[in-house]
Amino acid sequence: MLRNIFAVLTGLFAMVIVITFVELANARLFFPPPPGMDWSNKRAVAAFAASLPTTALLVVLAGWLLGAMAGAAVAATLADRLRRVCAALIGVAVVAGVVQNAMAFPHPTWITVAGVLLPLPLAWLTGYWTKPKTLPLPESKAWPKDAKAK
Repeated sequence: MLRNIFAVLTGLFAMVIVITFVELANARLFFPPPPGMDWSNKRAVAAFAASLPTTALLVVLAGWLLGAMAGAAVAATLADRLRRVCAALIGVAVVAGVVQNAMAFPHPTWITVAGVLLPLPLAWLTGYWTKPKTLPLPESKAWPKDAKAK
């Protein structure tokens, strides 16, 4: 049980790291915001989000999906017997993040629908495909057959 909890927490950490790095790369390298943008002004954020090209939104969607896959792979690798359940929990976390993100900032409908429908099955499939980490069996210290009791 503790191993599965640790697997899910580690998978959540991996998911957050992947999504953060993909979105940071998208914002810093490809589509930076205008200098001096006020992120507390919802109208300015909405105008900036509306001006983004489809490519930027596809990179955001790819970050969500890669995060779901990476987190599910880590969780499924570390989990004990509930590999697919642990991986699916990572997909549920991504879907919850997409819904929260869609409520906080305006997004086109297609990216919200794709972000809600795709991560959960993709995380489950990743958990299905991932092989569990197997630990070596402890060495047997059985008595030799020819040993005599003293």
